[in-house]
Amino acid sequence: MPIAFPADALQEFRLLTDELEDSLRAAGTVVDVQKRLGSVEWESLGKNARQLLGYISKNKNIDVTPIYRGLLVALAGAFEHFVRRLIRDAITFYNERVTRFDDVPEKLRHQNILRTGKALVTIAQPFDHWPVNYEQVGKNIATCTAGATGFVLNADAFTGAVSNLTSPQLETILEQRLGFTLNWDDVGRVIPMQKLLGKVDTNTTANAAKAELQAFIKLRNKIAHTGSGGVTISSPDLARLIAFFRLLATAMGSALRKHVDRL
Repeated sequence: MPIAFPADALQEFRLLTDELEDSLRAAGTVVDVQKRLGSVEWESLGKNARQLLGYISKNKNIDVTPIYRGLLVALAGAFEHFVRRLIRDAITFYNERVTRFDDVPEKLRHQNILRTGKALVTIAQPFDHWPVNYEQVGKNIATCTAGATGFVLNADAFTGAVSNLTSPQLETILEQRLGFTLNWDDVGRVIPMQKLLGKVDTNTTANAAKAELQAFIKLRNKIAHTGSGGVTISSPDLARLIAFFRLLATAMGSALRKHVDRL
């Protein structure tokens, strides 16, 4: 079945962030229950409900902030996975559209060799988050020769080492691997993004989006590497970040599709 690019990657990211929103609401329910314990009619409750509320009543100082910190790190992981999926699907989509290897841009040919080599060397110590079918990768690279038709670029090989996605890192990965220049104005002109970031024009929104990503990765790293009990994150903070990344992902997917169509 032909790939739906970038719709498949966007749909998967939406489902992942839906799960995060469900967890966010669950944590918020605990906070809401804590606030309403004084008005509970205990006599009308069943045994299980009394036990649950009794536990919350005895532990009135339950802090859900650690849950919020964990959800923030999970959101970072979901975005990394989205970028890997977007890159893989871009190459797969390109494989479906182009039949002559001689028509592949030279830079993309070189990246295919480089990324294939980097994928193959992981055979000694494979990564859990980067599955590589080494036999298939070897077969695919053998099809990529001058004059070949029916070639297959190694899409999965292009997805290695995608992490710590600051704005410069994200730009570098997309430029090096796909020859795609991420124009932040494509993000800045999205009206819902302007409203979310409190801006009124393309350029200031683009700059604010880059700054938002930078601040997010800095916070993610602080939590992931220190536990960072001093970091305070609220439910509205997380809800806003989820909305931000959904808009960013959609803008990136749309712009990358246009780029691949031009290759």
